[in-house]
Amino acid sequence: MNYYAAIAANEREFEEILAVAKQNRNAIIECLCYEFRPEPKHVAKNLILSIERYFPEIISKQEAEGIDKQALFFTRNWHKLGKGFEQKINYKGIQLAFVSEHAFFSGFKDIFAMLKALQKLDRRKRLKGILATEASFMGKCAKIASGSLKTNFVPLNLPPEKKVALWQEFNVKKLKESLKKASEIAEDAFFVRKKPGAKTVFVRSRCYLGKIHKKMQLDKSLNVVSLDNFLVKKLLNPVNFLAYMKARAEKRAFFMKAFEKYQSSPSFREKLVFEEMNFAKALDQYMPIFSERAWPEFTFLIDNLLKEFEKKKPSGILLWEDLVPFERICTLIAKKTGTKSLVAQHGLFGPNEKKGDWISGYAPLIADKIAVWGNQAKNDLVSHQVEAERIVVTGGLRLDALHNRKFNPELLRKQFGVKKGEKMIVLSAEGITFDTDIMNQIIEWIRKDLGKTPKKHFVTKVKKGFEDKKKWQKRLGSNAKVVSDIDLYELLNACDVIIGKVSTLGLEGMILGKPFISFGVHMPPNNNYKGKGVIRVKNRKELIKATGIALSGKNRKRFEKEMEKFVYKIAYKQDGKATERAIALMKKMMESNAGIKP
Repeated sequence: MNYYAAIAANEREFEEILAVAKQNRNAIIECLCYEFRPEPKHVAKNLILSIERYFPEIISKQEAEGIDKQALFFTRNWHKLGKGFEQKINYKGIQLAFVSEHAFFSGFKDIFAMLKALQKLDRRKRLKGILATEASFMGKCAKIASGSLKTNFVPLNLPPEKKVALWQEFNVKKLKESLKKASEIAEDAFFVRKKPGAKTVFVRSRCYLGKIHKKMQLDKSLNVVSLDNFLVKKLLNPVNFLAYMKARAEKRAFFMKAFEKYQSSPSFREKLVFEEMNFAKALDQYMPIFSERAWPEFTFLIDNLLKEFEKKKPSGILLWEDLVPFERICTLIAKKTGTKSLVAQHGLFGPNEKKGDWISGYAPLIADKIAVWGNQAKNDLVSHQVEAERIVVTGGLRLDALHNRKFNPELLRKQFGVKKGEKMIVLSAEGITFDTDIMNQIIEWIRKDLGKTPKKHFVTKVKKGFEDKKKWQKRLGSNAKVVSDIDLYELLNACDVIIGKVSTLGLEGMILGKPFISFGVHMPPNNNYKGKGVIRVKNRKELIKATGIALSGKNRKRFEKEMEKFVYKIAYKQDGKATERAIALMKKMMESNAGIKP
């Protein structure tokens, strides 16, 4: 029987691959689903699916680590592999390749994972061919692999996608009106009251950092400037927007010409090799993202931010992270101007983010210091080459809300019909893909097992605007209530046990004293149920057992002790003062700026 590999990056591509599989019953097709998860209804007996980004069924953990190291090498060196180009993308002392570093790292990882997976499939099965869309980024990788493996490249027969024209109805008057409203909103939210003799600090005020921004404004020793306000008022007003469009067009032509010349040089193309496969042609599809769009935008940002730094002369800058381009540019300009920079940790470090020297969002660290939640985060950063003296444990700024908030659990439990002595279980389904094996097992458990135990109430929290809320209420049955308009923290505080997998959910639940059952990857694995605050489960049987243990009154004291230890390790003191500690750290850093001239 003939064996083929296929690559699907979206539903259109997958539907075509599925059609090919159904038409060719004598062929087996292994489909690598890149950034795409097909629904369960998409099946064919001769179609095998590999869904995760690193294709763990094909690529071993050791091989994945090797991919990371190679990706890291090319991320930091690709622009140095030929002459002259490195200097051309150095704009006013800021290396644009460095600004884009995280995106390059992801891009190289994707290329290498795809090439490696195809190479291994060929070794196992001797591929008859590889199916892919020829014009796509991963289609280019497939074509490179097919040439190296001496197998057929089979282009998918897809009609070209219609390109949506940008600014089809460009109207300056309407743009001015909408941007004026946006500016007014930003001005109201982040009004800057100048205080004589105070030091100026720039703050990224997105999400919960808006709270630290407001708290800093109350400090008479600080003039606080919102970088989000700067983005809206300085860059998105009609005058600057048109200037941006003009500058972008000019820089686009320059970068495109520079890269085209660079990538055609033999010294560059000959060095782009992974596993004896030259992947230079794949960059023909990938690089325009930067030369045509990203780098022209960065130059405009750099010009405007340099003016802002020169005009306001900040002593410090507080950031969400320093890995995304805007904040990395801010950090690099801060270094040029002698401004102290601080990153505030905004979430847990997930296991999937720890690759090579990288922890997505946090390492490598460019800023002077990082305020982290607890010692666990500090140890993780140190193990990823961040100097210990640059890491300060303050607690989680976003977690202060849990300490300072007033809850009314009795009212909420009454709303769900939970009587005294009865139990309430919350499944947080925000951000969860429902059509997975574990979710189907949870649904079966809710429908069947909970029906036999009327003293247990089940509440499923879905995201606001979740389109399939009615569908999932029907699937879960009358034993569960599906809600979207009740605050998650209120539910966590009112329930007896939490089930979920999303980000900081388990930690937040344990801060509120609730045992957490995890079927995801974001909390440390732990299959020893006795007396633990985190219980990790893999299937329905383990889930039923874990829920029974978590709801048992005799385990309560042990749970509380373990949860307290866990929370301290991950998020330090829960005294509601993490924000104050971060502000004190920023002020101390700015004091050391006294007398420094850039």
